[in-house]
Amino acid sequence: MVFDFETEAATSGTCLQGYALATRQELIQIFGEPNESYLDDKCNFEWSLLFTNPKDSTDTIRATIYDWKCEPGNLSETISWHIGGDGLDAVHCVAGHLLAHREKAA
Repeated sequence: MVFDFETEAATSGTCLQGYALATRQELIQIFGEPNESYLDDKCNFEWSLLFTNPKDSTDTIRATIYDWKCEPGNLSETISWHIGGDGLDAVHCVAGHLLAHREKAA
């Protein structure tokens, strides 16, 4: 099941849970433009997300997607994005949306 999500969620305190191969263009198409508030010398792009189970609004999962210590590259370059969260569910939510997007595009 693919969870609903909102962007620019409060994700302070999350930590690395896994990785996902994707292009920045894919992430923009799925999750919208990245946050602008986090940019520093170690991270160029970040998405802060709160996923919600559509069958139970109290079931939420915080996730971040970010390019830790990578060169910005172009929109269509595939890189290994870091996925942060409170547990592996964050990775599953991000991967689920990537998979659904790719299946739709095929």
